[in-house]
Amino acid sequence: VAIISGLMVGCGGGGGGGGGSTPRTTFTFTFAAPNVISETNAQKDSCTVYDRRVDGNGIEQVLTYQPAVSAQLTGGKVVGFYSDKNGVRQG
Repeated sequence: VAIISGLMVGCGGGGGGGGGSTPRTTFTFTFAAPNVISETNAQKDSCTVYDRRVDGNGIEQVLTYQPAVSAQLTGGKVVGFYSDKNGVRQG
């Protein structure tokens, strides 16, 4: 969170001298958390699969990502991406 806040400081606002103010830049951040589920559920829910493995019971598991809850946004384990003005994911 500190990195994001640091990057956002200085966006927009006035800025000494003539010519008006600098245009503001709006950022919308979406955070995701890893989620291991059965391959059957991933197919049923049309999830994007990032990795596959078989658990100790022989059940095929897949790695997906889901929207993070606030408790998951701690400890330096945040993965973020951004979208352009058309909503296309970048980064």
